[in-house]
Amino acid sequence: MRLTITLILIGIIWLVWLVFGDKAIEYGIHPRDVDSLRGIFFCTFIHSNFNHLVSNTLPLFLLTWMLGIFFRKIWILVWILVTITGGALVWLLARANYTGIATYHVGASLTIFALLGFFLASGIFRKEVKAFLIAVAIGILYGGALIGVVPSDPNVSWEAHLFGFIAGVFWAYVFRKVKNAKVEKSVIPENQNIESAK
Repeated sequence: MRLTITLILIGIIWLVWLVFGDKAIEYGIHPRDVDSLRGIFFCTFIHSNFNHLVSNTLPLFLLTWMLGIFFRKIWILVWILVTITGGALVWLLARANYTGIATYHVGASLTIFALLGFFLASGIFRKEVKAFLIAVAIGILYGGALIGVVPSDPNVSWEAHLFGFIAGVFWAYVFRKVKNAKVEKSVIPENQNIESAK
């Protein structure tokens, strides 16, 4: 089920691109524009170009899937909350214009950085070996991406990266006492007779 839901989310993002392409950008987040409040919910599903979409697909898939595995009880709720919180912060605080042109913030990288922040912070707040190892693994895989939370390329929404990451850390603290999912094991007593299928 977790893998299915993850693939559906990725499928929706690709479907939006295939149907609307970059025409959907106006449904992204234009900071402090009341008409753009919808972008808080839609921005993760919208991309500015094909390369943007491709570069976000794998990390979003892996982080979402891992979230479902290690935080089975709350993973969907966490995914929604970090995305909406990060989007709300972008709407409130990010650039609304660049060189006099209206700026729309779009892309799944907001959620990617939010999930990255959630995993890394969970490893610290929970003080658990497993959570810490998850954080270390993700840090090794995506640590280089952390540079994205500071201004570098004016055409990249570093604000979405930064506020997504902050949202992830915040919700990791809120959910720090929720236990991680345990691996389910099937146990068959040694003396149980097992009848083979005929």
